Amino acid sequence: MIENHTTLARRYSTILIATFCLLLAMTPAEAQNKIITANPTPNANPPVTIKQITLSGKAVELGAPLAASDDWLDDLSITVENSSGKSVVYLDLVLSFAHINEGGPSLVLPLSFGQVSGAPNAVGKTEILAPGASTTITIGKRANSLKQALSDHQHQSDKLNVYITTALFEDGIIWRNSSEGHPDPSHPLRWNIKGAGGNLHAER
Repeated sequence: MIENHTTLARRYSTILIATFCLLLAMTPAEAQNKIITANPTPNANPPVTIKQITLSGKAVELGAPLAASDDWLDDLSITVENSSGKSVVYLDLVLSFAHINEGGPSLVLPLSFGQVSGAPNAVGKTEILAPGASTTITIGKRANSLKQALSDHQHQSDKLNVYITTALFEDGIIWRNSSEGHPDPSHPLRWNIKGAGGNLHAER
C-alpha cells in the first residue's frame, strides 16, 4: 500500500513538472523597454508632420519608455499630416535606430509613402495626400526586412527616432532636408535643390 501511494505521488509530481514546463514554453517573450521619438531635427519645419505613432493599435507616448516584444516592429504605425498648402504625392521617412551602447553608430532605414510618377518602380494610380489630410503608414510586411537589416548589422537598439526627409508635391516641387528644389528640365527624375552648399541634385 505504501509503495502504491509513493508511485502515485511520483506520477503526480511528473505531471505537475511537465505542465509547468509547457506553460513556460507558451509564455510570450519578455517585453523590453523601447523609447520612440518623432523628431524633425535636423529637418526643421517639414511640410508633412508626424501626428501619432501607434504600437499594436495604441498611441505611443513619445519619449517615454514602453514595453515592447521582439516583434514590436510588426505592429508599428505612423500617422502623418500634410501641413502644407499643396498636395503631396511622395514621402521619404527615416527610421533611425540608436545603438544600445551610448556613442555607438545609429542604423538608419528608409520608409516611404506614395510614388514618383515616371520612376521605373511606379505602378498604378499615384496616391495623393491633400492639404490638411492625414494618412497612416504601417510597417506591415516591411517589418521582416527591417528586422533582418538589424540582425545583419548585429545592431541592438532600444531607441527609435522617426522623421521625414523628403516630400514631393503634385506640382513637381520637392522639399528635402529643409530645402526646396525644382525639377531639372533636362532630367525628368532630377531636382535642383538650392542649399547652403549650392545646387544639389536629387534623383529618383
